[in-house]
Amino acid sequence: MPPALCENSFKKERVALRKVVYLPLLGILAVGLIVRLSLLGAAGFSSDVGTFESWSLTLAHYPMRDFYAKAGFADYPPGYFPVLWFVGRLYGLFVHADRQWSILKTFVKLPAVLADLGCGVLLFAIVRRAAKSEAWGLAAAALFVLNPAMIFISAYWGKWTRSPRC
Repeated sequence: MPPALCENSFKKERVALRKVVYLPLLGILAVGLIVRLSLLGAAGFSSDVGTFESWSLTLAHYPMRDFYAKAGFADYPPGYFPVLWFVGRLYGLFVHADRQWSILKTFVKLPAVLADLGCGVLLFAIVRRAAKSEAWGLAAAALFVLNPAMIFISAYWGKWTRSPRC
């Protein structure tokens, strides 16, 4: 067989292998997302969720440079504020349809949920490379993404500050 054909078939086998490996990872992420989405409507840790809601609305209405002057209470460094600014702007599209603030609560909790899924992908990549095993990578991702404590902290409780630990 000519070298070009061998190389071509090798690439096709690698692509097929990747599809087989990534389907379980996508399944893990999908299950984790579905479970988390079912909990987003919960009240969560009301003082933090309420604070994040207030901050996101403040950031949507005022420039970021004026946030600390307009927010009243703000005890966070500015690293998370661009995310809350985006949440506030996105919520502005739905504000008239949300009489009970449930959409805003969902939007405020959503970045932590997405960070959980991103951490799962990152763990998969790191462990797969370190252990040289797709199975270990999938196990690490599943242990994090499907961990009840992680699900509770982000989707139910609404906390995002533990996300950088991954």
